[in-house]
Amino acid sequence: MKKICYTVGLLTFVLFLAGTVVAAGRHDLFFVIDNSGSMRKNDPEVITKSLVSSFITQLGQSDRVGMVLFDETARLIAPLLALNTPEARQKLSEALSQVDYHGQYTNSPAAIERAVYELRTAGRRDANRWIVFLTDGIVDTGNPRLDVEKTRWLTEDLATECGELGIRIFGIAFTETADYHLIQSMAVKTGGAYFRAPQVDDIPSVFKAIKEQLDAAAAAPSGSGPAMNSSNASSGQPAASAGDAPEANSHKGIGAITLRGIWKISLPLTIIMLLLISALGLLIYRFLLEKRSRPRHYVSPQQASRDMDEPLPEAQLRAVEDAGMAHPGPYMLDQYRITIGRDPQNDIVIPQSTVSGFHATIQYVNGHFQLEDDRSTNGTYLEGRRLEPDKPVRLKSGDSIKFATFEFRFVRTDSIPVGETIMLSGSPLSTIAQAAPFREVHTDDQSVAYFKTCMEDQLKRLAELGENYKAFVGRHFEDLTVHLLKTKVANLLKTAEAGDQELNDVLYQPPISYRLCLLPIGLSEARDWFVEKYGGFLKFATQVLDQEVYHQPGCHTLCLVAYGWKKDPWVTVTIVPVHEKKDAVEIMAVELLTEDEKQSLALDFDENGRII
Repeated sequence: MKKICYTVGLLTFVLFLAGTVVAAGRHDLFFVIDNSGSMRKNDPEVITKSLVSSFITQLGQSDRVGMVLFDETARLIAPLLALNTPEARQKLSEALSQVDYHGQYTNSPAAIERAVYELRTAGRRDANRWIVFLTDGIVDTGNPRLDVEKTRWLTEDLATECGELGIRIFGIAFTETADYHLIQSMAVKTGGAYFRAPQVDDIPSVFKAIKEQLDAAAAAPSGSGPAMNSSNASSGQPAASAGDAPEANSHKGIGAITLRGIWKISLPLTIIMLLLISALGLLIYRFLLEKRSRPRHYVSPQQASRDMDEPLPEAQLRAVEDAGMAHPGPYMLDQYRITIGRDPQNDIVIPQSTVSGFHATIQYVNGHFQLEDDRSTNGTYLEGRRLEPDKPVRLKSGDSIKFATFEFRFVRTDSIPVGETIMLSGSPLSTIAQAAPFREVHTDDQSVAYFKTCMEDQLKRLAELGENYKAFVGRHFEDLTVHLLKTKVANLLKTAEAGDQELNDVLYQPPISYRLCLLPIGLSEARDWFVEKYGGFLKFATQVLDQEVYHQPGCHTLCLVAYGWKKDPWVTVTIVPVHEKKDAVEIMAVELLTEDEKQSLALDFDENGRII
């Protein structure tokens, strides 16, 4: 431990010395500009373009600027461009010409995320990374429910990520109706600032304030040097001393004196840095040799005994893209500790040069799986976020994991179902109509009409289970969704040939993935049909959950709609949430389950002891 502390101390000192010679004024700056139509009311002449352009001209050649334009979508109109060439400045000017205030919505979360992504992947670590966010409204994607989710994600997750990455957000609100809470929250959490500019005339002063903060940030790493030079320049006095005056009058000029002075200071500093780096390298080498001689993942006997007391749940890693593995998987996590890396000694071997020898670990501790990066060179990523080395993070079923660039999916195969399950019986048309059973369907139009009738009855009964279920139906089975499902039923039936095959289609409307399964059988035959073809309805649901939810961005709930269309038409609705959360809606179609499957679920009964 002492050697580690000594190594860290030396490294800190070296980095401090290195920081004194980093050129001041290095900025990676992203402008995120609202292009929605409402902006034209506050900036009818679109002078924002000229103001941004003027601001860029005040930046130094060591700075870089990028731009994102957003309305209903977010578009990268300029990547980070160094300002050391006329061509780069011309490209930025051409990018600004796209600002026309003709957009319809205000998808600011997507825009901020894109700027953060560019700064995270292309930004310089030794530069000040800033986002200047210009908007006149609130988050408006056209979907109120999605707006609430995106606003929460923007102010919590994304703002936190910016803080961790050292990205500061400076928000400019163009109107009094703008979401100041959102702008202020992002600014405060990232160490930035927010401004009000209700009049066009206010914008120049805002940009001036931001420029002053940029200058202050540029001066901070190198002390008072830049400030002194600035003072000298403004007074018209050269930076050289009286003793250097004769040299200043020579053909080499003041620039030569300045460079020579820097060289006098930097040469001994460079020698010191090289000696320290050599010593540091030797210490790290010795530390790694000692570390290699002991087990890589040491666990105390007490901890191992505690872990083994809990039964190991079923879990897998599934390769999303080809990583050149020995077999396609899935890879069972059937030990309490699984190592992943390029070295053949790992439990899961990824034979790729970008993957470290011992890259990461997945272990089962305290009732859950957790992922840990083992100081890999190219990083371990969980849901797109790079993990800090040696800091375990809890996994949940469906998580995306990347080892370097190779993506896998973590799946708890025991997670269906995940909460308290309510059994809901199906809705056969004969029961709804209180008429004689319908034996055959003669036309596609007739079958589609029957589907709508059965579906409406099923949703009505679902809503009657309680306020939580009623709210779920209202949010996720509005008229448009039912209409789209009905249209898909009609299209599927047109493809039926002999009328004896299973028909499937899917409708994605995040956060729900709707899967249609059309069967040419009666409700009483459905259970045996699923057993024969899939080994049971729960196995079928697991398979669909993996295909239709885990691989679809934004979807965290599966809705299985089964429709028996040929004999006495019927509909069942099964709802499976991927993650456990409060008041989750989870429904199973009781007629589709075997007795063993029913026993494996937590059943809810009504006051008469009957399955709901």
